[in-house]
Amino acid sequence: MKNLIKTSAAVIVTALLGACGFDQATPPCAVGHGGYGAQYTYVSGNQSGACFRKGDIIGVQKYRTVDSDAQTIHLRPEVIGFGEGLVGFEEPNLTSAGPLTSPKPDADGFCTAPTLSVASGVTNAGDYSLSYAFSNVKFFVDGAVAGTQFTADLTISSTDEACSSTYTVKAMYPVLFCNDFNEATEDRPAGTGQPNQELCGEPDHLWSHYSASPLFDSTCNEIGNYAEDLDWLEIGQPWHLCTPTKAVPSLK
Repeated sequence: MKNLIKTSAAVIVTALLGACGFDQATPPCAVGHGGYGAQYTYVSGNQSGACFRKGDIIGVQKYRTVDSDAQTIHLRPEVIGFGEGLVGFEEPNLTSAGPLTSPKPDADGFCTAPTLSVASGVTNAGDYSLSYAFSNVKFFVDGAVAGTQFTADLTISSTDEACSSTYTVKAMYPVLFCNDFNEATEDRPAGTGQPNQELCGEPDHLWSHYSASPLFDSTCNEIGNYAEDLDWLEIGQPWHLCTPTKAVPSLK
């Protein structure tokens, strides 16, 4: 009888455990809303001039269609959209937008928007116009990375400057500047504006005061002269951002 009770109890427990299902459910396609630090890897086209860039800050939003599962990704390069804000998106022409193919990640964990509209606008310095054509945008989503890294293909062009360059993109949220502007403390002198890899593991000290996920593997990379792009701070050094070290997902 005791053995029968034990056996019956084991069967019941096994059935209950199976019914509960301890595997994590597939998460929906989530994205971080706000600024991403993006690094561009050159592929083809002009290697100097207006269309040649090492990276950008890209504002990201996702919108869901009313009474539908359809979701649309909106990307705004800050070099042409800073004056309009990263999350307002009041001017559609400054935003590259396209639908996700599914409300849930694929088998590899990616939520994909294969085709997006072209974002066009005048640079914040007002020197010339730029167009950003994103495609094959893929946000990585799982239980630990809720759409806070993405990869994409990108073509930057300018009719004013008669140029065009193509890139692959890898980006992470939130924006983390890694030029060292920390104030002097008892433990260290004041920062000089030089890039500092250690800042990629700390809360951002210039932009948001947020930290990236401790799971992220990121590197302090030069993205260009943002003092000219944004016209709000002259630092005497090229701007550097923390961006994914490896292909997305870039994890430790």
